[in-house]
Amino acid sequence: MSRFIRIDGAAPRDIYLRGKGVFDLSRLREKPVKGPKEGELLEEGKHPEQAGGEVPAETSVFHSDMEHIQEEMSGTAKTPDKETFDDEASAGIERELPHRRDNFKESLSEYREPVTLTIMHTNDLHGNLLPREDFTDFRNPDTKIKIGGGPAIATVIKEERRKAGEQGEHFLLVDSGDIAMGTSISGMFEGKPVIEVMNKEGYDAATIGNHDFDWGVPALNNMIQEADFPFLAANISDEYGKPLPDVQPFIIKDMPGLKVGIVGVANEETKSLNVRDDVRKLNFHDPIDSLKATIPEMKRQGADMIVVLSHTGLEKDREIAENVKGIDLIVGGHSHDTLSKPVKVGKTMIVQTGFGGRNIGKVQLKWDPNEKKVIAGDGHLIPIDADKINADTGIMGIIDKYKSKLDSIMNVKIGESKADMIQPHSGKETNLGNLITDLMREKTGADIAMLNSGNIRTNLFKGEIKFKDIYNILPFDSKIVTLNMMGSDIIDALEESSGRTEEDKTLQISGLKVVYDSSRPAGERLKEVRTPDGKILDPDRGYKVAATDYLVKGGDSYAEFTNGDEVEYNDEVMYETVAEQIRTMGIVGNNDLGRMEDLGMEV
Repeated sequence: MSRFIRIDGAAPRDIYLRGKGVFDLSRLREKPVKGPKEGELLEEGKHPEQAGGEVPAETSVFHSDMEHIQEEMSGTAKTPDKETFDDEASAGIERELPHRRDNFKESLSEYREPVTLTIMHTNDLHGNLLPREDFTDFRNPDTKIKIGGGPAIATVIKEERRKAGEQGEHFLLVDSGDIAMGTSISGMFEGKPVIEVMNKEGYDAATIGNHDFDWGVPALNNMIQEADFPFLAANISDEYGKPLPDVQPFIIKDMPGLKVGIVGVANEETKSLNVRDDVRKLNFHDPIDSLKATIPEMKRQGADMIVVLSHTGLEKDREIAENVKGIDLIVGGHSHDTLSKPVKVGKTMIVQTGFGGRNIGKVQLKWDPNEKKVIAGDGHLIPIDADKINADTGIMGIIDKYKSKLDSIMNVKIGESKADMIQPHSGKETNLGNLITDLMREKTGADIAMLNSGNIRTNLFKGEIKFKDIYNILPFDSKIVTLNMMGSDIIDALEESSGRTEEDKTLQISGLKVVYDSSRPAGERLKEVRTPDGKILDPDRGYKVAATDYLVKGGDSYAEFTNGDEVEYNDEVMYETVAEQIRTMGIVGNNDLGRMEDLGMEV
């Protein structure tokens, strides 16, 4: 009896062949199995399981051993004599054997090992090129440490890049926006030192944060021109609907065995977060709509893996992950969330490092080129403890070049603080917010002063105060403005502030005592507003209010300020005004609180 049989009704060339030769399928008739029906051909390269059902392991056409496979691959496998074939099939089988052997070899050679990609990421650096003092716990003054800074971050990047290379991994370094605004060494040169440091560190891409527009569109364009890496934003267009010059929606990094698509999205609320006219002419589109339109094009251009650089905040990133298919990783920013481990939404990982270079993030993704998907992924944060990490001398050299130009101005002593003064946190009143709004009210002779918490960027520590300390606290080019506001608008603004959960969008105040209940629904939170003489704020009376030009133009969506009249601008930028007042006073600082009482927080 022939060792080889064909399925009834099949043509000779449709006999199922195994890699080492031709299968003896006669045993399959011994047991009823699911498979192709009589007259149904097996597709080339398929086995009976694929054709329609299961085959017992002992009779499966995949039941083979490595010895025969190795023989076939080496070409030493014994082929049956031609006479053993039945006449009808022999000619086709004889022609088919070499062809099937080649196909088998080719299928094995097509298998590719998974590829590991290491992504180091930063966000919201805000110009923090130098290490700074901060608290690990703002409630405990003994937890002060030195954190961040370009030299320490560069050392970590260099070490992680070296390890990835030794382990045969691909490596990317990316940032999710707000790179420059926030410190004197960056602000005095409109971000140029930050770009120079990022070039040296070897960034591959960045997206644009809302604060990257703070010096205006021309200054942003200058930073983009200086950068050795692309700025990405798929959801920004100019007033005519065209992309910004030299800003790309996405790039594709072509690596051996892997093409990584990187796309950027800016914050769609940027116009409400910026008062410059040239910025308000731009269009910031819904990032979800923009990504839905962009990612398919990236796929068409060959992107295997999709990485989104997003400056929209964690909650919006969650929404993006829920509504946009095909995203493997979102590197987030804007909300300053410190995610010690990635947040997983569906198949998408979301990461974020916090603020100011306190941490750098590391993500590792394993890509299977055979299944064409990410099969494993994880990430963590690396704390940047500047006292424990050696400073990179190359980065330090860049910083020193700019620092030497500033020292004569920035290191001038202007006063002394008797206490650690803390920037606003958790949306609450702080002693630093009280000091600054008191100085605003005193400077202008206003009845009331109000300042958005996001204007205050860092702490003021006990001891000597230098001009650079005030600049770093108030780095924006904001100006103090006075205006006449009706009591009803002031009440509405305070009601709005009392319900906000974003710590940088609440109001710091002077000249008022406010009682509210944050646990109540909108419109019912404010309980009482009194002036310093104990009188209830009159909703039908006008009050002279000191604020910033940012708030007066409706910044942070405080529309109540746009209703004011008799608007007068101070010519000095705010950090100059506050520094001069501290110089006059000599000594500042106390821990007096109690202007804002939240009944909802009481136990």
